[in-house]
Amino acid sequence: MTQAQVLARSGRLPDALARAHEIVTASEALDYPPVRAEALLLRSKLELHLPDQTGEEVDRLTRAISAGFEARVDAIAAEALALRIYALARQPDQVARALADEPLALALADRSPTPAALRGLVLNNIGTAYLARQEPAQARRYFTEALAVREVALGSEDLEVAYALVNLALASEPGPERERLLARAVAIFELALGPAHPETIEGRLAAAHLADFAAGPGLLRPGCAALDRFLPGDVVGRARCLLYLGRLALELGDDDEAELAFVAGAALVDDVRAGPRLTDHEAAALVGYAALGTGAHEAAIRRIEAALGQLPEAWWSRADAAELRSILGHNLLAAGRPEEARGNFVTAVADYAGLVDSEPRLGAALARTRRGLVEAWVALDLARTPEARASLAASLGFYRSAGPSFARQLARTERFVAQTGTPTAIGP
Repeated sequence: MTQAQVLARSGRLPDALARAHEIVTASEALDYPPVRAEALLLRSKLELHLPDQTGEEVDRLTRAISAGFEARVDAIAAEALALRIYALARQPDQVARALADEPLALALADRSPTPAALRGLVLNNIGTAYLARQEPAQARRYFTEALAVREVALGSEDLEVAYALVNLALASEPGPERERLLARAVAIFELALGPAHPETIEGRLAAAHLADFAAGPGLLRPGCAALDRFLPGDVVGRARCLLYLGRLALELGDDDEAELAFVAGAALVDDVRAGPRLTDHEAAALVGYAALGTGAHEAAIRRIEAALGQLPEAWWSRADAAELRSILGHNLLAAGRPEEARGNFVTAVADYAGLVDSEPRLGAALARTRRGLVEAWVALDLARTPEARASLAASLGFYRSAGPSFARQLARTERFVAQTGTPTAIGP
């Protein structure tokens, strides 16, 4: 068990999971309930770090809870129950079930040998459930309490404190306080795990997602470089870091950095090494973005269409679908298929517009996609239609109000306005 924990701590999650599966098998043969319960808990904890969840982790955590009670080890049952709250919260149709476990989880935590640490875990995971239910005020209350409990119980530099800091930032409004929380979390990850550890990279990805757009690339570049240097075999981590970096550069109008990141990331998509894989959405996005620089449009179109077919038709997939349809529209336009491009841009704009109130950062992607839609109308000789003018006006309005970080995108949109010959002023 110690070996599996060390492997996980060093960033070798696939190896740690393989060892954990062996440990569970060996513990079954021992027929000693406390060891079996601990082995089941260890495997379940490691599985929660996988990007894709199948639902089996909930069943396995339930087995760990039962095993803890059977072995009369309340601490194992308490931790497994706290972790099951988190696993349930990651499934949109199970959030209510996660919240219903709060009273029992807190009572079990208080009976354990380390009540404060387990109470912090329960509070943190209940906050995650409220965040999944889109109740940020409630989530913030739980994350704030979890952070305070963990700092006292574990110390201010513990990894569990870093997780609470990131979660509190997720539930907080944009501004200096959120930036402070994220900077502190990243510093803890780097101190405890090193710059290339997957958890450090995830912390940087979260910070880049929540921080001001202009600060994002500076947060990610060191992490991507550290992965390339210290963990070249972590192709998923490297590709995902490059995808995030490319997205930020793209929204800021830094085409050179975006293209370099996307092309480098796309080269990793089909790496055949064993271990975790990128999601279909991530792989298709990288290939599609890269094709806008390399010209491999038809292959990208096929890959994106296949990925779209795999996305569930649910609210939590709308942002992914909007991104893929926007990329697809740009590739179709570049491939000389403007009518198909227009249809995909229209759908992407509708999806982004429906999400932007709850996810304001999507405003940049919405503005860029609206401009892409107008490019399709221009190719169809429909640039002077009311729809085209309204879409371009909305895009220009966003970039004019978004601040100096988007100066390049504003200049590009203003040039496009001039090129399309729009007869009247279209922005404030």
